[in-house]
Amino acid sequence: FPNSMLPLIAICSRLRPLGYNFYAFLPRVSDVKRRFLDNNWAYYLSPTIYRQADDYAEPHLAVKHYQTDQEHYSILGQVLDLVMRTENTPRSALTSLEWSLSEIMDNVLIHSNSPVGGFVQLAIFPLTKKLAFTVADAGRGILESLREAIPALRSDRIAIEEAVRGGVTRNKDIGQGNGLSGSLALATRTGGWF
Repeated sequence: FPNSMLPLIAICSRLRPLGYNFYAFLPRVSDVKRRFLDNNWAYYLSPTIYRQADDYAEPHLAVKHYQTDQEHYSILGQVLDLVMRTENTPRSALTSLEWSLSEIMDNVLIHSNSPVGGFVQLAIFPLTKKLAFTVADAGRGILESLREAIPALRSDRIAIEEAVRGGVTRNKDIGQGNGLSGSLALATRTGGWF
């Protein structure tokens, strides 16, 4: 699952310009080693050692890095292309996936202040007919961001609970506060988790 690798990749990417070096020693089991290479986990952990893989490690989209709106929308198009090619997905589900992923990727650019942007990966599990996407950044976190609007927040848990409530945003001028709450609702209504 990319949800364990992408946060690690984001942290390594943030620390690398500060003089830290990271070396990924790949697993010896060939299937697991191939997963590290095909999904670009090895590359983003140790870019001087491993080469960047192709975009598609079927049936997954390899880790993609983005720092601009243009890159965000390009990756979003790749995600939708892969989903349409590999799954018999109703258009309504594609629209929901597109909206949710776009909102969460956009949060990285608008709210996180991540000096390295964000990372995203899509995993498709054909046997269970499940999609999983992971978005990670090395920014300031939800607690610090939401404190701009709710200074009394004191814990990450409470900040996350607030962030997934509809209409909660750090700045009403740049957001309506519906991205995380809507994504949570879409995930749970379709039998998924968030």
